[in-house]
Amino acid sequence: MREYRAKQVTLQYLRPVIAILREELGVRYPLATLKPYTSGRSLALKVQKQVGLDPSLNIVVLGRDGSVQLTDTAAAFLEKVDFDDDGTGDARRLYPLGRSVPVVLDPDHGFGEPTLTTGARTEAIAELVAAGETRERVATVYDITVDDVDFAVQYEHDHAA
Repeated sequence: MREYRAKQVTLQYLRPVIAILREELGVRYPLATLKPYTSGRSLALKVQKQVGLDPSLNIVVLGRDGSVQLTDTAAAFLEKVDFDDDGTGDARRLYPLGRSVPVVLDPDHGFGEPTLTTGARTEAIAELVAAGETRERVATVYDITVDDVDFAVQYEHDHAA
């Protein structure tokens, strides 16, 4: 949903898509499950057309060979998400800046607040640096690298409300 909000798409605009996918796929949060991106691609294509979704918001497109393919945006989203492998395919963990950056949103750690993969909250790290602690000292206290400190500070700076 954050990706859609970044494009200034309202939830009201997406509600019809979500409602149909929810019913057809039998899941509560259809955009937070793997199904529309894998086994539900044909359904996603049908729903996108049915509700007249703006093409820039599509998660799938019809390829030249007639196959239903992920859009670049959907593929990029999938690269940032870990899904449960328990059969539900529900999103479990999000790497908002990509897997190469150790910042994660995980409901099982830090109550879903942004943390490093080590569990340290990005907000706490950024606050210490803002209060004058050196990056090296913060890294030592949290047993992380200085690069991890920089990632946490940058994430908090970029996402300050």
